[in-house]
Amino acid sequence: MTALPESRSLEDETPVCYMLAKRKIISVAGDIISLIGSLSQHSYDEVLDLHDKMTQTYKELSAHLKMDTPERLLNEIPYLVNRRIQLEFLYNQNVCVLHRKFLIRGRTDARFSRSYQRCMESALHLLDHQQYLYAETKIKGSTKPRHWYRVTHTSHEFILAAMIICLDIRYRKLEEQSSRRLDYDESEQAKIWKSLEFTCNIWKEEKHSSPEAAKVYQVLSQVLSTHAMEENLGFVQGQMVQETSRQLPLFPPNQRLGSPEVNMDIDWVCDPFLVCHCFES
Repeated sequence: MTALPESRSLEDETPVCYMLAKRKIISVAGDIISLIGSLSQHSYDEVLDLHDKMTQTYKELSAHLKMDTPERLLNEIPYLVNRRIQLEFLYNQNVCVLHRKFLIRGRTDARFSRSYQRCMESALHLLDHQQYLYAETKIKGSTKPRHWYRVTHTSHEFILAAMIICLDIRYRKLEEQSSRRLDYDESEQAKIWKSLEFTCNIWKEEKHSSPEAAKVYQVLSQVLSTHAMEENLGFVQGQMVQETSRQLPLFPPNQRLGSPEVNMDIDWVCDPFLVCHCFES
């Protein structure tokens, strides 16, 4: 061979296509880590520029490397599904890391509203991935990843996503108490509560596997038990009665979630779960 053949299109499913796509996302992720870890001050415009760069990188992924509906994934080749999960996971994980500092300010300050919206969206997507991986584990026994980088349904990044949702719930409660209640999309709020309930059940299943999993379950069960019925009782009763196909309420007391964990004596200082407090700084 006297000359190299022409490069194949990235739309073709080749052995190196996944690694090339992952390299691009990790490259932007490195810029994100450098920015948020820098000791010098950085502008919010730099945050938005990195977000646009990450979003564009994700949009340029080949069609065969993008996530599809769970129903269609059932008929896909396992290793291809694994690649899609990993790329989607990396994207949403880094969006959360990039915007989490501005999450609370974005609730009331229009300038940072983009951070709030993107952070919440990616957190919910991460919890969706957790549910999918958990369901796959229950059905097949394992997700059978074929690459060195593994995403399990108990990855630390799912704790990050759950804490973002919990912080949103907390500050929404504070706004209501101070008579500054904002307008909420009820269907979106129902989705948030259901997603948090599902992830709480996952950590409940795992709470005997490690002390950290038990702490995650403690916090999530406490949030659901102390706030869900109080804040959403009227909404749940009004909405769920209409859904004749599903009679179970979102938050049945002491049934699916079990009794709330009242022992909250958690060593936050030595625990990576401290990340939930870091958001408030």
